Amino acid sequence: MVKSSFYDCLEKSKTKMSCCDHVFIKLKDGIYSGACNSSDCEYFPAVVECLKCGLTNKYIYMNPLLRDIYIYDYHRKLAVDANNEIFWKQYGSASRRSGKDFDDSVFNLISDEEFNVYRPSADILYAIAKKIKPKGNKAELFAIMKELNGMIQAKERETIRRVSQAKDLIKRYKARVRKIDEKK
Repeated sequence: MVKSSFYDCLEKSKTKMSCCDHVFIKLKDGIYSGACNSSDCEYFPAVVECLKCGLTNKYIYMNPLLRDIYIYDYHRKLAVDANNEIFWKQYGSASRRSGKDFDDSVFNLISDEEFNVYRPSADILYAIAKKIKPKGNKAELFAIMKELNGMIQAKERETIRRVSQAKDLIKRYKARVRKIDEKK
């Protein structure tokens, strides 16, 4: 039964990633590795993650030793392999020069700014920002995410896993915005 439910979840996740209207956040800037000869030059794309479905390229460009440590069990390996397969299906055409170059413009980025956060994850911060400003544009939502990340307390970093667990953080954010508006 557990096996069946894992595979069901994996299929749902694959479907969600395949059908998603992606909004990516840049976790790490791209890296250009130049050399004397143009055939030796490489560009490793920005590491991105979708804020809606979690599709990412971070496993593709991860150090192989770290990848082996991170993917320590069979089920996680299946999930990572599914993620990588969907990523290449959707964005593989942006890879040029036999994989030595990548066109980052294919990503629908929320911001060009690098934003790497561990806890709570960027997708949770995005969901909280969407709750605060449902019709906000990308720039507004990203600004709210950055503000929330700066306001979050240490104990909340460990406990917020869902938007419903962020009520206090949302109240503090709204109070802060009200104070700023009153000063104007």
